[in-house]
Amino acid sequence: MSTVVLTYLLKVAMLVAAFSLMFHLFVRKDTFHRVGRLVLVVSLFAAYVLPLCTVKRHIVQKVPQVEAARQLTAYQTEHADYISARDSEPASVAAVQPAQTMHKGITWLQIAIAVYLAGVLFVLCRIAFSYLRVYSIIRRCRKVSETDSMTILVSDDNIQPFSWMNWIVLPAKDIDNRAILAHEKVHVAMHHSRELLMVDLMSLLQWFNPAVWMLRRDLCSLHEYEADAGVLASGYDMDDYQNVLINRAVVAAPVPFTNSFHASSLRERITMINRRGSKPRVLLKLAYIPVIAGLWLAATSLTVYDPVVEQPDIKREVGPNWAPFDRTAGLDAEMERATAQLRESPEFKAYMEQMHRPVETAPENGGKVNGHILDVNGNPILYRPVKASERDKDGNIVKQCIVSEGDGYFQITGIADIKHDLVFEADGYAPQTFAFDRGNYEIRLKPVPSTLKAGDAINGQVVLGHWANPGGVLVQELDANGKEVARTYTDQGMFSFNVVKPGNTIKVSTSGFEPFTAPIDIPYYSIVLNEN
Repeated sequence: MSTVVLTYLLKVAMLVAAFSLMFHLFVRKDTFHRVGRLVLVVSLFAAYVLPLCTVKRHIVQKVPQVEAARQLTAYQTEHADYISARDSEPASVAAVQPAQTMHKGITWLQIAIAVYLAGVLFVLCRIAFSYLRVYSIIRRCRKVSETDSMTILVSDDNIQPFSWMNWIVLPAKDIDNRAILAHEKVHVAMHHSRELLMVDLMSLLQWFNPAVWMLRRDLCSLHEYEADAGVLASGYDMDDYQNVLINRAVVAAPVPFTNSFHASSLRERITMINRRGSKPRVLLKLAYIPVIAGLWLAATSLTVYDPVVEQPDIKREVGPNWAPFDRTAGLDAEMERATAQLRESPEFKAYMEQMHRPVETAPENGGKVNGHILDVNGNPILYRPVKASERDKDGNIVKQCIVSEGDGYFQITGIADIKHDLVFEADGYAPQTFAFDRGNYEIRLKPVPSTLKAGDAINGQVVLGHWANPGGVLVQELDANGKEVARTYTDQGMFSFNVVKPGNTIKVSTSGFEPFTAPIDIPYYSIVLNEN
């Protein structure tokens, strides 16, 4: 049991207290007994449901494109190790997360959970014992009469009259008392026992809450008021019935968890019998239920800010005036022109030369290594993740670099321990392991036979030339004759489908871009589509 569950139970306790207190103060003395029963049961259900409901208010927050890029870069820099391990192997995430400190001592939370569970067990045993006692009494009784709706039993024990489900149990001395029998028949006809059982089970988780026991006591009182009203409605004289109640006041204790004849206060029952019927307008007081529910939902509501990147209003000069830039026709061309200018700038060339300069010194802790990972022919390995990683003695990833597809270049900075292994790998190629014994590595990975089988799942990611999420991309599996045997669509860049036959061809295409084709021999594809 976590703090989330305990917090939920405390929220339920607050709502039960609010509903129960309002009913006790304003509704319990009204004569609409059936409505009161419904209100109590609905209130208890609402107390358990409302904490599970959260109203979310979404607000669109525009973020300038430059600011969004800055925030993304800052996040990726701060969580670089975690993102690297997450994207490579799910099992390696634990290697880059801080170690969890194990506490051997007993905490206050553990004590609270133990006390709560002990209380639940105690109340559950008490309820079970009481119901076993009821069935024990019923087994020892003699059957007097039986109909489809109820069975009347007589007991030789010194007990109070009571009803449970479809059974009515009377002591031998009350077998001829019409008022008591009529009273218990109303309990059976109104299914009061089922109501009590349901409330008892729902109250089990709130045993520590006094309000839930007050709610149950009010429900029992309503049951008695309704049964008393039913007796009088059947034609029994009011004064004679009140005398029966008074004469039967000092008898054996009532049987717990049943509808006993004297389960409620005698004074309150006589007061209710003599009270004039409530007017319908008193039902307006029940508005406290939606008021409490609305206040709760308002107090626990969440405001969610949905960031939307605000695109700059790009313009170009077409003479003496400026005109709005046509995004659909010229944005890609404008981006290509800007990218080409950047690549041709002396600053960018100097930066790339510095980045790709081989590390000539032997690595040390905190240092770096770099190099190239290529295939056996010296060509870059395409359309699949190629990774260089630092791994500890247990094989967990400590540092990792996803290799550039264009030239196979990699660089690992901030080496944690030069005694670790340096591992190079790619889907469909045999991995190679080296020691940190030099600063620059030129790696040639050898292909291995594909292990894909028919029915295996393959998946991957498709991006456009400018790394935007593509829309309406078709992914097909083609046989040796170029005939389509399977297809799927993606509008978010991620795709997945089950292979019909390994060795077939995967084809990825979308409007305005060169299609991509490759043999199906690896489980994951990283695909970049270039413009026509």
